[in-house]
Amino acid sequence: MKQLLFILFFVFIPNFLLAVQTTTTVQVKGFGITRGEAIQNALIEALKQTKGVSIDSKKAFSKRIQQKNISINQKNSRKIAVHSLSQSAVKEATKGLINSYRILDVQKAGNHEWNVKLLVKILGYKSPGLSTNHRRKIAVMPFYYAKRYFHIAGQQYSGTKISNMLSQSLTNDFTQSRRFAVVDRTYLRDMSKELGIITSGQTPLSQRVKLGQKLGADYLLVGTIQAANMHTTNTHNQLLGSNSSQKNAEFIIDYRIIVVGTSQIKWSATKKAVIDLSHSQNSTEMALTNAIENVAHSIANELLSNIYPVRILKITRVGTIVLNQGGNSLQVGTKMNIMHLGEKMIDPYTHESLGRLENKVATIQITNVTPKLSYAKVIKGSLNNIKRNDICRRIKKQQFSANTVVQDNPNWKKSSVKIESNGGVRLPFD
Repeated sequence: MKQLLFILFFVFIPNFLLAVQTTTTVQVKGFGITRGEAIQNALIEALKQTKGVSIDSKKAFSKRIQQKNISINQKNSRKIAVHSLSQSAVKEATKGLINSYRILDVQKAGNHEWNVKLLVKILGYKSPGLSTNHRRKIAVMPFYYAKRYFHIAGQQYSGTKISNMLSQSLTNDFTQSRRFAVVDRTYLRDMSKELGIITSGQTPLSQRVKLGQKLGADYLLVGTIQAANMHTTNTHNQLLGSNSSQKNAEFIIDYRIIVVGTSQIKWSATKKAVIDLSHSQNSTEMALTNAIENVAHSIANELLSNIYPVRILKITRVGTIVLNQGGNSLQVGTKMNIMHLGEKMIDPYTHESLGRLENKVATIQITNVTPKLSYAKVIKGSLNNIKRNDICRRIKKQQFSANTVVQDNPNWKKSSVKIESNGGVRLPFD
């Protein structure tokens, strides 16, 4: 049964998981004292433009093309014919790298000078999945750490482990947001081993064209973990005679977005997070993982909301609002303000755009989240005021001090219960 499922998986495997062998067409020119030599030099020029093949292989293919040309010309008593360098001979000499070629133009400039223009089809490689050409490339680098070890809930965790957990969570969030093409910079050693197998000569040419396709990042997300702690505070309530505990995770993390080409810092901030884990029944290890994921969500959401804020994609006939983000970037129950974009604002000093004025038109709440989309309903305001492409801003949770009274019910009244000096309680009807 397992073998059957394994076979079915590869028979019906989705196209987005498969790498595609393709051909790339290039237009080249060649010059020579004979027509055959001009074609030969044009093909060699096409080889020079080929990605994913080593220079040594290109030189070897060029030499074979020359040998084929000399052999054919000698056989024909050096008489120049249309097929003096045949398609099959070129394909054989390059092991299929040059799939075919077509002569666009040929001119004899003098007694010993020929010019040709060719359209050459070269074996190529298309990365699996959807094209990321329209996405900016970002690499999430392993975070530095101020301490070699962090003491968390009575246990010692290495800075390397905390850094890896944070970087992985950030990678997950950026990948699932589908706003950036995330390039890996963590498992470079493993990728080098795989590329070494491809370049070993034991793989077919169709595999070697994968070389030279590695993406460079436009942005780097870097940072330093300044502090990481998780502790439990136990308190005793004299009035009720009971004990309670509060478990908190605390983090201080510096991070920044750097433009690779210029080293310009596009965004820089410090995240100070205190996460209440009092209701968590998990082990210390799992609680720490959840806390780090929460910090990563906060950092990713802050960056994405500034670069790629959530937008209204569609409003259905039944009043459901479709948003253009899903995955881990949004959660069911999250409340967001719908902002309509107004006038563009320009900085008078730098003359750079400061964005556009934002006018609140409604408040929505997320009701369903899928890997790529989210769905919401209006909980405040009118659906008629919401338009396609309006942006959504998360409602920040209010932070209250220990002495702040939160009054949710408009009919709420101050309690009449009084606590006596001896610890007793006097109720209203006493």
